Amino acid sequence: MIYYRHYELEKLNSFRIKSTAEEIFFPQTDKEFIKLLDDKAIPIISNGTNIILREHIDKIICLRHMPKKIAKRGEDEYTVTANTNLSEFVSSVMKDGHGGCEGLYGIPGTVGGAIYMNASSADCISDYLVCAKVFNKKHGIKTLCRNEMHLSRRSSIFQKGESYILSARFNFEGTKFNRHEYKKNIVRRKLFPKNPNSGGIFKEWHKLIPFSKEIRRLGTDKIGISEKFINIIYNKGEASYSDILRYTNNVMAIASEKMVLEVVIL
Repeated sequence: MIYYRHYELEKLNSFRIKSTAEEIFFPQTDKEFIKLLDDKAIPIISNGTNIILREHIDKIICLRHMPKKIAKRGEDEYTVTANTNLSEFVSSVMKDGHGGCEGLYGIPGTVGGAIYMNASSADCISDYLVCAKVFNKKHGIKTLCRNEMHLSRRSSIFQKGESYILSARFNFEGTKFNRHEYKKNIVRRKLFPKNPNSGGIFKEWHKLIPFSKEIRRLGTDKIGISEKFINIIYNKGEASYSDILRYTNNVMAIASEKMVLEVVIL
């Protein structure tokens, strides 16, 4: 276990928001991680994508030092630790000639985070998911099958905060790598902002399209809006938690609708 006090979190979140944690814990094993979960209120981050940090946080867990491992079982099956980089896993699958996940290459974050969000981009992380080894606060370590995860668009049972993913098993039997889909995804990824960003802000972003012109006027000297993707904003250098919260509230006012955030506010 690695532990610090008064730790700057700017480099631990993809939006590069300035934030300070009074205490931060870096578990290095499943056992250390599970022990920390006794504290019900402590938030968890890994690669720091799809999150917005407040300026001050009392305690936080960072999973960056947890194991990263891809174990192949037979020709089609993979067991992957939750902290494994998603693109690294997808790359391994494609190198073995399998397909079905070409659209996921380039998505930042970990395999565990992708399952938590049920990430998708043409392909969906849960399409070939078989089961996951999880820690449940009531039942301890157990295996959850795919149909027990309550998976839907950008949603899973893990968002309730009762079960935590330790590893996952996938099966790509019968799939074949599609180079055309892979190249199409790479071209699309190049259109994303190069500045620090946290990915999509709202789950039902398509509802924003009719208001694109009005929303683009909300850009400031601190927050920029992607030219290609109305749902992605980026940090011009000094954006804060308050700036982003103000922006999301203004977007909802324009759309005249309470919208569900895709990012997690910690």
